[in-house]
Order: sequence, then C-alpha cells, then structure tokens
Amino acid sequence: MKYLTKLTFATFAFTLLFTACSKDDETPQTEFIASEIKPKELEDFMILEEYVPKPEFVNTRGNKSVLSVTRILYDLNANYHYVLSSDAKSTDQTALMSTYNATTGITSINTNFGFYDLTRDNTGQIIVLKSRNKENSIDLLSTDYNSRHIQLLKKTHTYYYNSSYKRVIGNGYYRFRSYDLVWKYGEFVEPQYDELNWSFTAMNNMVWRGKDGGSAQYRNLFVAIPKGNGWKGDYKDKDLLLVNTLEKDNYKAVGDFGICTPIN
Repeated sequence: MKYLTKLTFATFAFTLLFTACSKDDETPQTEFIASEIKPKELEDFMILEEYVPKPEFVNTRGNKSVLSVTRILYDLNANYHYVLSSDAKSTDQTALMSTYNATTGITSINTNFGFYDLTRDNTGQIIVLKSRNKENSIDLLSTDYNSRHIQLLKKTHTYYYNSSYKRVIGNGYYRFRSYDLVWKYGEFVEPQYDELNWSFTAMNNMVWRGKDGGSAQYRNLFVAIPKGNGWKGDYKDKDLLLVNTLEKDNYKAVGDFGICTPIN
C-alpha cells in the first residue's frame, strides 16, 4: 500500500510539472517593436545611397551609378531640423518631417526626392531599411534612377580631407590639402604638394565636393568611410574614400565609383 501511495504521488507530481511546463511553453512571446527614432539621434548619421539608371534611360544617363548623401542637421536659430541631400553637382535642402508607426516600429523621414524608412535592431541600434520615391516626383533620382544600395554611416569627428588616397582597384590618386581646400588627381602617380590647385568645398569633415581642372571639368563627390564600416560589406578593415564623378553639363556618371584607401 505504501508503494502504491508513493507511486500515485510521484505520478501526480510529474503531471503537475508537465502541466506547468506546457503552460510556460504556450506563453506568447512579446514581439519586439522598435521605439521611435528622434531627429536628435539622426544628427549622428549619414545615409549613403547608390542609384543606377533605369533601363529606359541608359541612352541619356549611361549605365554607371550616382551617389547621394543625406544628412540631418539642426538649425539652432530657427529651432528646427532639416534634411540635406547632396550629390557631386548639387545639394537640396528641405525641412525634416518624420513619422512613426507604432505597429511596425518604423520611423520614416522625408527627403527632396522621397523617404527613408529606419528602425532599430534588438540591441537598439539604428538601421536603415529602404528608400521610397515620392509619387509624381520630378527629381531625377526618382524619375531616371533606381536604388541599388543603401548604407547608414555614423559620423566621426576626424577630418579626412588632408590626405592622399589611392584606388583599391585600377589606377588613380587623389591628394587633398585642408588649409586652403585644394586638391589634384593623378592617374598613375600621386600629385605633388605644389601641384594642388583644384578647389573643393567641404560640406562637413567627411563629405566634400570638388570640380577638377581638366578640360571636361568633371564634378566629384568625396565621402570618407571610417574603418569598421566598409562599402557593401567589403574593406571593413580600412579607412575608405568613396569617389563619384559626374559630367559637368549632364546628370550622368563617369566611370565606376572610386574606392580608395589612404596613402599616409
């Protein structure tokens, strides 16, 4: 009888344990919803986006990519945030308007040509999901180009335009001098210090734009990508300089992006 009692008790205890475990397993997991990304947070980042001409515009735009850099800035005097979108030829400014979807956890911000959708990962880090064109936009990036690659880049405080760079693939040297904002390109050798006589404009410490002094007077956009970021997942172990060149009188890229590393 004692044996039967012990067996009955053990069976009952096991049943309780199994039931408890089953209830725990059936507990619904809370879905992670990212909190809203505030404009102040976005001041620390830039969004790089590569655009490729649509098939129907290859005859006029070629088949090479255009680079766009979007930054969020704050006007202290006017007390508002605004968006700057730049390429090798121009910069467009628009007031920042952001929206937050509490169901999806997506924060959307506007640009002159469309929208960027951003969210947070499980660690709270900001990530960019995609870009969207505005309906009926007349901006060339909306009408003539498709997005190929998008990348979020955290700003640093280092100044990158007082160095020399060499292309990782192919020939090409770029040398910059910061105190008088001049530069020069050399196809096979690094330009000498006293040869730097093409001007450039610094948009911040990581982005600058320069017109070359050759007969074509190409427009160039330079973007520094600090070590640890890479471009399209490559070269994360190096500081990079990304170069995009456009024709002077046509919104058309000249050659592939230049991916460069510092010489000194």
